[in-house]
Amino acid sequence: MPEIIKIPMFEVESANIKAIGYDPNTRTLRVQFKATSAYDFKGPGPEVFSAFMASDSKGRFFFTEIKGKYDSVKLDLPAK
Repeated sequence: MPEIIKIPMFEVESANIKAIGYDPNTRTLRVQFKATSAYDFKGPGPEVFSAFMASDSKGRFFFTEIKGKYDSVKLDLPAK
């Protein structure tokens, strides 16, 4: 299993998304969902992360701009 990189996470106001984080060095966007696990999306630029954080609807932004557009990996993160 690949090593999980540490990414600072920012809690957001959303019905389904708990927190969002981004690592510019690896261009990895991490999305932590409330009901499921977290996923890393490979390739988004920093402008995508900025737009995601600034969006009025995190869920809508996720489904229109991220899901299905970038390769993703489900993470097995330790419970907090």
